[in-house]
Amino acid sequence: MTGSARGLIARIKEENPDVKWTHCVIHREALACKKMSPVLHDVLNDSVKVINFIKSRPRNARLFRRLCENMGAEHTTLLLHTEVRWLSRGRILKRLLEFRSEVHTFLIEHRSPRATLFQDTDWLAKLCYLADIFSKLNELNVSLQGKETSILNMYDKVGGFMKKAELWRGSSAEGDFTCFPQVDACLSRQDVDRAPVKSVIVGHLTNLIQDFHSYFPDMEDTSAQLEWVRNSFLLSEANRSELPVTYQEKLLEVSSDRGLQMKFATSTLTQFWVCVKQEHTDLGQKALEQLLPLYLCEASFSAMTVIKTKQRNRLCLEKSLITAVASLPPRLTKILSEAQAQVSH
Repeated sequence: MTGSARGLIARIKEENPDVKWTHCVIHREALACKKMSPVLHDVLNDSVKVINFIKSRPRNARLFRRLCENMGAEHTTLLLHTEVRWLSRGRILKRLLEFRSEVHTFLIEHRSPRATLFQDTDWLAKLCYLADIFSKLNELNVSLQGKETSILNMYDKVGGFMKKAELWRGSSAEGDFTCFPQVDACLSRQDVDRAPVKSVIVGHLTNLIQDFHSYFPDMEDTSAQLEWVRNSFLLSEANRSELPVTYQEKLLEVSSDRGLQMKFATSTLTQFWVCVKQEHTDLGQKALEQLLPLYLCEASFSAMTVIKTKQRNRLCLEKSLITAVASLPPRLTKILSEAQAQVSH
């Protein structure tokens, strides 16, 4: 995608050399939370194997559904794990924990050697931690999506998560697991040796924080540099001095305009800078360059994921492609059309 000679960005730069690009914040978040220690990775793999034993075999799936109905469970099916879907791990582990009694009974009835896992309190505590931490990561991932999302509030949410992760690590190191409800409940009712579980949790949180810093190394600096976009009426002289003098002059004009100040209070950030652009073209354009691209990228990927469902057919496929392409800028649509023509030849 980012090839300098034949990649997508190189093709786009042939049409517009001034184009700017950035690594998707949602994708960086998904990559940062992907790594796990071997111990936790084994727990995840065991969970997936248990789910596959029940879910991927039609006969077992029917028997398990009947068992859940007889035991009065809230749900009757497990969820399959899909590596390419970023919310998958949190959802499947949470559902597996909800079904722990039913799954244990089912595995015993079918003489599965993995039935002993649900009697291992240490394994269950680690499973509870994975369910808790991936639920928190899913909440972060979902909060980064949305129509009015910009890099500013994305960085705010990622920064907030990193600060919370530091808090979780500190409290866990002291033996306080109240920030992880499933773990806290498991350790309070089970005779579990807390020391190994605490070591695994603190180690994972330490690596998670390091990975977030690795994928977002410039987050604090970028946020500080874009304070003038966030709120030009509360901008300090120190932050304003980082901009060229011509932009500082225009920002002073904007900050003194009471009409724009009222507009800022009643509209979204994008709408405000569109209004500013009508009078201060260069300043408004520079601000909008930081705010516009992210939702377009997200919407395009969301449209494309529809063609990866089992229910797709020719009509559905064509409609999904049309929807995805329709959300792209005209120049990018032209490039994709040319590439498709070359492939067909």
